[in-house]
Amino acid sequence: MEVNALPTCCWLGLTCLPGLAAQAGMADAPAATSAREASLADEWRWARSALPRLSGYQPLDLEPVPVGALLDWAPEGKTILVYDWDCRPIRLSRFEGTLAGDVDEKTTIEHGIKRVEASTVRYGAEISYLGSGWTEYERDARGRWVEAGAGAPGCLNVPPGTLNRVTRTAAWYAGAIVFLKAVCETTRRTTSPCSGGGQRTCESCAMLGLEVESHSPGMGMYRRGRSGVGIEKTKPIDCSQPCPEDPSKETLEHLNRILAKRRFLTTRTQGTRPALFRSRKTCMRYRSKHR
Repeated sequence: MEVNALPTCCWLGLTCLPGLAAQAGMADAPAATSAREASLADEWRWARSALPRLSGYQPLDLEPVPVGALLDWAPEGKTILVYDWDCRPIRLSRFEGTLAGDVDEKTTIEHGIKRVEASTVRYGAEISYLGSGWTEYERDARGRWVEAGAGAPGCLNVPPGTLNRVTRTAAWYAGAIVFLKAVCETTRRTTSPCSGGGQRTCESCAMLGLEVESHSPGMGMYRRGRSGVGIEKTKPIDCSQPCPEDPSKETLEHLNRILAKRRFLTTRTQGTRPALFRSRKTCMRYRSKHR
């Protein structure tokens, strides 16, 4: 079955979306200057040291979704044989920045007509499935099967997961395109008696955290509940003086200047399974170790 342009229909709960390659800024994006990349790399190293939870993310303008590494599996104009998680073979070739091919193919012959039905799968920044299309064949005067008609495939189904790791033997779709915001996750409230009578409470940040929002299919927002720690002091203080400056305020502002309006790819694959294997042997070996 020929891989054609995606239909725009959306029904039965299936998702029709533009490819994440465009969302991730991978197509026709101007190349960043080496000076700008170096500056961002320095900023990102500082951000991860200030907030270690950022180690599970990478800025897309520094490291794009690794579609190029996946395409390297298939030489231009060639068809390759790979295996899905169930170790079923899939023949794929390059098509519009993805590896594409037919799956779940079924052939029937009735009343002299051969009918071939198949769904189409594309592996790019995300995995997408096109509902089953069909092609019918009839025999010509020399007894050869020739195409007699075809039906367009159904709607596009994009399951959750963005390509976030490619090796020589496997590819993982365990990521998501996200927006990040640094927040104060735990506050410290210190209450002290005032030397002139009464008491005063000062607040500072005891622990930084992250808010994560995703526009990837099937993803949403992660926001951990915020907590507070109360400290009661007995030594009187001069309450005419302002509360001490919160040292984390400047850190939060600097972090959010780096994170603002920037998209990130989640990079963790621990506890997840590859979606594609280069060989059946690799697939079987992996499955035997991760039952």
